[in-house]
Amino acid sequence: MAGKPTVVIISLVTDEHVVHLLPYLEKNAVVYFIKLDSLANHKLVISDYGKNLLVDGQHIACEELTSLWLRRNIDIPDPEKEPAKILQVRESQALSRSLRSFPAKRKVSDQWSIKASEDKLHCLRIAQSCGWKVPDSIITNNPEVLLAFWKKYDGKICTKTMSVPVILSKNEKAKVFYTSLLDYKDIEERAALAGTIPMLFQQYIEKAYEVRSTVVGKQVYSAAIYSQKSDLTKTDWRNYDFPNVPHFPINLPPEVEQRLLSTIKRLGLNFAACDLIVTPDNEYVFLEANPVGQWLWIEQLCGLPISEALCSLLCFNSAPLIEEK
Repeated sequence: MAGKPTVVIISLVTDEHVVHLLPYLEKNAVVYFIKLDSLANHKLVISDYGKNLLVDGQHIACEELTSLWLRRNIDIPDPEKEPAKILQVRESQALSRSLRSFPAKRKVSDQWSIKASEDKLHCLRIAQSCGWKVPDSIITNNPEVLLAFWKKYDGKICTKTMSVPVILSKNEKAKVFYTSLLDYKDIEERAALAGTIPMLFQQYIEKAYEVRSTVVGKQVYSAAIYSQKSDLTKTDWRNYDFPNVPHFPINLPPEVEQRLLSTIKRLGLNFAACDLIVTPDNEYVFLEANPVGQWLWIEQLCGLPISEALCSLLCFNSAPLIEEK
């Protein structure tokens, strides 16, 4: 074990991405997987004002920690269904903040950059400043402004959530709110909602195909998603239709890849799952960068070595975009 890098990953029991990564990572590093939704199964001690960490009897001094990765945080439960768990989960979230601030030679991304990047307008603003075309966007609860925005783009606007687009229904099944186009009837219905709930609306960009680019340190792994070949996926490829929607590994044009790396560096991230559009005129449009996005599905579909790249980044075998100060 001597001489191996020490890696701490903070996530959830159900995070299949970390579970998939562990066998590869454990060949090259000493790994501690702290599960925020199963803390009763860990014995944790943080001492010396966050300079020392004891995980299940194993001591980690800050100068010994090679890499730290906050992969997923725990969500607040439904107060009506599980009121007793709310304080417990809030304490777990507070613990994760303490763990994320633990000094390490490398962090996949620091907690403040992750939070900032989850703000869609901030992300678009940074992308635009790096030279990207981005969709015109507004957040509003003003029905008149919404209607004017709809008319500005001849009825071609869409809406998406500003937060995690998943809720649990009464039968505990996950319901996902996908990006959707709005017609005039939708505008009337949304206008009724808009009086109380600010929502995100965007100019709809016509697509030739879409691109999922996963940034790991200074490496970019991209796949073309031919979402326009299926009615299910034309507006949002997350309405998965794998038999009818081809996915292929691609290389971005060098200038586009550099622009993407510059954007992710400006966002302060060493990892991001990025969504792009290629228009019928072959113009690249930036949609968003998810600092805790999924990669396993596109790795398996296209044979992209994303897990290998993450192991390399965590074990100091490849260069990061952002160095710890």
